Formats: sequence, structure tokens, C-alpha cells
Amino acid sequence: MDDFFVVCDSEQKCHQAMLYMKQLCDDLGVPLADEKTAGPIGCGAICGNQWFQYRSPDGVLALNPPIAWHEMVPIYLSCVVWGSQWRGKRLEFYHDNQATVAAWKKFSSPHKGLMELIRRIYFHAAKNNFTLRIMHLRGVANAIADSLSRSQMERFRTLAPRPNHSPETIDSNLTKSRQSLYMQNDKWIESSTT
Repeated sequence: MDDFFVVCDSEQKCHQAMLYMKQLCDDLGVPLADEKTAGPIGCGAICGNQWFQYRSPDGVLALNPPIAWHEMVPIYLSCVVWGSQWRGKRLEFYHDNQATVAAWKKFSSPHKGLMELIRRIYFHAAKNNFTLRIMHLRGVANAIADSLSRSQMERFRTLAPRPNHSPETIDSNLTKSRQSLYMQNDKWIESSTT
């Protein structure tokens, strides 16, 4: 089993429904793909031969941000890591999450944390004078970034054309984003301390 599609009226109910579905599959002996059960804990990106891999800190995972937030993180980190190299460029990012692509295109999301990341991406684009658009790409066609996010380094090195031996260095705490987010009454809100 590869995917579940769950529609609920709250994130908490969706999370409970997913746990129920996983338990049901377990009880019935239906195997789940490992990458689907691992959850959104990491990401990766590649630009030319440069690449990075990132694991969300436990403090961020404990906040249980929406999946679209996790999916926007590699785009934000790419802008932080490589933005100065992109001066005057027009870039296309390929992403396998349609909700993330839609939030970018509309510059709108009900999640304050996701909007904070989008604003930070726009800031880096303006600061470094580049433009970007995010296009949807089916997950199966996004194998290089997918292999990085799942820490499948042998697969990554097979798929990627001559990547550098070592990854780019990243602030492992996502400090600024973490300071701007916190949970209150099961809703994402923007901190007033930023």
C-alpha cells in the first residue's frame, strides 16, 4: 500500500484517521511502503553538483506542522544556501506536493507558519535578485530529491549526475523559522517575538 487519501475537518482528525488506517493495515497484514510511514522528517535538494540533506529537529517535529510546511522547507533552505549564486536568474523548482505548489502560486495559506516560509523565500529572492516559480512534478519523477529526503544515499549517487562528495552545510536548527512558529490551542500562529 502506497498512499492514503484522507479528508477531515481538522488536522487532528486527519492524524487520527491516518493512525487508524495504519493500524488497520497492520492488523490485516497489508504492508506499507517504508517511505510513507516514516513521516515528514527530512528533505533534500540538489543544484548542479551541490546538494544538501536536512533532518527536521525534534523540537520542530514536536510542533507537528502541516505537511505543506515540511514540503516548503527544502525550497526555503535552497534559497538560503544557494541564493547568492542565483543573482539575475529565473528559476524553476520542481515539487511533488500539490498543496505546496498551490500555496506558492496563490501566495496564500491558512497556516501562518507556511506563510512565514513563503515570505522568507520572497525575501531571499528580492535580496539576491532572482525569481522563482514552483512547478508540480509527480513524486516518481522527482527521484533525486526524494532519495535525499529518505536518506537513500546509494540511490541518490546512482541517480544524480556527479554530485559533490560532501553536502552543503545548513543551520540544523532552522533557527529563524523555529522562532517564528509555535502552537497554541492546536492552531499554528505567528510568534510576536520575531
